[in-house]
Amino acid sequence: MKKFAGYVLRLTGVLLMVCFYFASAQHADKLKGCERTAQILMERTSLTYAQVKEIKAGEEEQDVPKSFAAWNQKNEMTVQNKDLYRQHTVSAVGVFGRSDLLIPGSSWLDESDREGCLIDEKTARELFGSTDVAGQVISVGEKEKTIRGILYGVSDTVLYEADETETFTNLTVYMEAGATVDQIRQDFMMRHGLEGRFVRMDILKTAADLARLTFSIPPDLIPTKWSDFGFWSEAFEKEKESVLLLMLTEKQKPMELYMKEFYPAVAYGLLAIWLAVRGVSKDIKYLTCFLQAKFR
Repeated sequence: MKKFAGYVLRLTGVLLMVCFYFASAQHADKLKGCERTAQILMERTSLTYAQVKEIKAGEEEQDVPKSFAAWNQKNEMTVQNKDLYRQHTVSAVGVFGRSDLLIPGSSWLDESDREGCLIDEKTARELFGSTDVAGQVISVGEKEKTIRGILYGVSDTVLYEADETETFTNLTVYMEAGATVDQIRQDFMMRHGLEGRFVRMDILKTAADLARLTFSIPPDLIPTKWSDFGFWSEAFEKEKESVLLLMLTEKQKPMELYMKEFYPAVAYGLLAIWLAVRGVSKDIKYLTCFLQAKFR
């Protein structure tokens, strides 16, 4: 009976390990969007609408223009459905450029659409009792906006294309296939004289993959010569700010979307590894006891 209970416990451990591994993989898969983006936090000096417009015009003159979205977030904003006398408190994200870079997998706004907005499912239900809300009108602060679609993966959020009165504290830059993080740092930031703090978002996907021993290290974090022993310490110092900013700064909605997937991806991955190591160590122990008993 004791032996049977041991088999049941081991089988349970294996099943849990497999479940944790696939749960980690599922959450990590939702981090793919951050592999192709980098964040620039304009903490000291916000960008005006005119400055962002100038950046966009400058990029359009390049052989390979970089797509980006400038944005800001206003917390504790009240949105209202005046017809039903309903209101809800949200974070309002004003964007100049590609809204799909901020919250991928959702509806997106045309860059010239100053009258439209996107809202999340929770906000839609609070204001209308349904998520079938395209075409409905809401008040965001003092402005009326027409809902164009639904945002997925976030809550208490309204996203809209900003107008000339707004300033921007963040830039999300898209990295085309083959582009490197240093190209964003050196080319994009230097070309436009940006002095913000740089955050490489692909570190989240890399860390989530490493947590379940799936190695997909970005090319710029791999030394050209394996004998370059100082490479790793230099790379760590270079990317330390990105890691600290991701872990310690206030999570705005576009970042919050990824962090919500990052933490369970890492936790489940580490649990799967722990169960695997624990099971292997027990097997080694049983094998050792068996061999000792056999050859006495």
